[in-house]
Amino acid sequence: MVSNDSDLHFTATGQPMPPYKPSAWANACLWGEQAPNHPPFRFTDQSLIPVIVRVARSDNDMVASRPTRRTSKLSSLVRGLRSSNPKNSNIKVVRMPRSEYRKHFARDKNNVYVGTEPERMWTIEELDEEFGMYQDLPPPLWSMVESDGRIFMEDVDGWGEKEGMRSSHLSL
Repeated sequence: MVSNDSDLHFTATGQPMPPYKPSAWANACLWGEQAPNHPPFRFTDQSLIPVIVRVARSDNDMVASRPTRRTSKLSSLVRGLRSSNPKNSNIKVVRMPRSEYRKHFARDKNNVYVGTEPERMWTIEELDEEFGMYQDLPPPLWSMVESDGRIFMEDVDGWGEKEGMRSSHLSL
């Protein structure tokens, strides 16, 4: 049975369950290959989700990224394309439990921070130390579940509690 809290925090970002209306046309596949018509995915606080995190840059990086002299439009365009390289990026995608996302990184529909902990910038080292153990875990297996007359997708095997992962990860 789905509890009231699960209904309110159904999605990966903690939003309520979206409406689901199965489509006969989507299931028919009359016009070639189509995307599967999955019901909504229900996430728990133990579900691993990918999160886009803004990474704090050091002062040395900021000085190095400033142009020292005036350049042409073409050279600034080329430099802009070169700087879009992931190693120069100030964002990082990190896999973490949804409970940690809701604590440190949650935002509402208007992109306003709504996490339970005070908002702060993270360095790459801090992210690797805190969430590095989740990066190489295999993707979850999902199955279709019916509860209270509603159908949704649910994670079959959870990865366990974070502290359990830490202790097993450290013993390897």
